[in-house]
Amino acid sequence: MGIVLMIRNPHLGLKIMGIDIDSECIDIADKLTEAWRFEEFNPFKNQLADANTYNYDQYDVIINCSVEHMDSIEWFNNIPKGKLVCLQSMSLDIVNDPIYKIKNPNPTLETFIEKFKLSEIKFLGSKEFDYDINPYKRYCVIGYK
Repeated sequence: MGIVLMIRNPHLGLKIMGIDIDSECIDIADKLTEAWRFEEFNPFKNQLADANTYNYDQYDVIINCSVEHMDSIEWFNNIPKGKLVCLQSMSLDIVNDPIYKIKNPNPTLETFIEKFKLSEIKFLGSKEFDYDINPYKRYCVIGYK
């Protein structure tokens, strides 16, 4: 998501912090963002950390585009009120599958927004992916906690 923001809006001067508890994911993120390391202003930093205990105070926008992969919503509860958040999930409810790695399913849009309560919603939508095997809907909500 951060790379898309930078490619489409390089003039905004965004600073993007990627957080993951898996060092292999940090290595991959570093490779994906390597092109910006040679810029005067490097917008990307990828950090090995636990999102559940991370301090989000210094950030204006918090993005999680795979909430279904998180063990709990502790990370969300740790985000201060008033922060802008962008969350995405999917409707598949295939828990403990080695391919999908879903730990915290959101089978409906209603379940999704009930779990991640926001004080003000700016955007709410879903998109259907009609695959032959395991069709699903992808959800997105953007708003203020």
